[in-house]
Amino acid sequence: MSAAVTAPHPTGPNFAHLCRLSTAKGVFEHCDGLMPRPECGYCTDDVARALLAVAREPSGAGADERTLAALARAYLEFLAEAYRGGGRFANRRHLGGRWLDGEAFDPFGDDEMADASGRALWALGEASVGLADPHQRRLARQVFDDACRFRSPWLRSTAFAVLGAGAVAAADPSHVGAAMLLADAAELVASRSVGLGRADWPWPEPRLTYANAVLPEMLLVLGRELRLDTFVDEGLRQLAWLADVETAPGGWLSLTPVGGWGPGQPRPGFDQQPIEAATLADACATAWTLTRDTSWIDLLVRCGDWFLGHNDSATPMVDVRNGAGFDGLTAQGRNGNCGAESTIAAITTLQWARLVA
Repeated sequence: MSAAVTAPHPTGPNFAHLCRLSTAKGVFEHCDGLMPRPECGYCTDDVARALLAVAREPSGAGADERTLAALARAYLEFLAEAYRGGGRFANRRHLGGRWLDGEAFDPFGDDEMADASGRALWALGEASVGLADPHQRRLARQVFDDACRFRSPWLRSTAFAVLGAGAVAAADPSHVGAAMLLADAAELVASRSVGLGRADWPWPEPRLTYANAVLPEMLLVLGRELRLDTFVDEGLRQLAWLADVETAPGGWLSLTPVGGWGPGQPRPGFDQQPIEAATLADACATAWTLTRDTSWIDLLVRCGDWFLGHNDSATPMVDVRNGAGFDGLTAQGRNGNCGAESTIAAITTLQWARLVA
């Protein structure tokens, strides 16, 4: 899909590389350097992330509106075709259009498949209230209305779905499906005794893994929509702890590496993943809207700074000339490949950073 992108804001995103990765059928998952690898196909995870980025882009902020509309149309059609009913979405699609997951998969017994379904719900929920085109908003809502039957035993998968349901519920408090999803998620969280009095490791898991900040953000959204102050307080506590753990002595972010991090393990760790900065920025934005505490804005800005080179390797993780995000921060510099997940992580983080700059 050809790019029609103007010069980006100095701290804002550039959609040119995302356009290079996108076709009328979706978003190519992987790259060799800047060159897409079509043979690797598409996945719902990345299309959902891309739809979020487009839905969040304000009119006139840098990307041509016709380009954004074309991207949104392709992403929405992909998610609609990925939907399998009952809250389930297929994840992987061949270049030619064939779905590789089959028809009998069980995403609720597989955390990867459940994550894809949860992310699709997140994107559809935000798109249904954030896209500029009313027809596209209606399509997003139509798929969301059925897919919000999604339930999963996995905390992260549930957290992604909660963010989408929270966006819908905030715009339409009468939406029964979103309300039921939020209520069931709150029960799941309570049953896991999330953050129960563990001062030495106040985290709902034995180690940090991936997209960590989505867990406290889930608590913040549940607390906001269900008016549960205890959830908000616990979400803020977990997020503050995570921010402290992921901050280097020099003040820059030192993110959880791809292999995770647990008590007693040395820091910094590598490869650090851009998705970690993106989810932290999302959670900080939610914390700011709830508290108006400027410390969350400061942390959000540091998420953007991580992409601009204020990190453990003093290496930029985004090419601001074309918006390409690099796939991982290493001790020697960076992974030179610029796939969809990393590029979209840079876009959404810099979208937040632009708003508060």
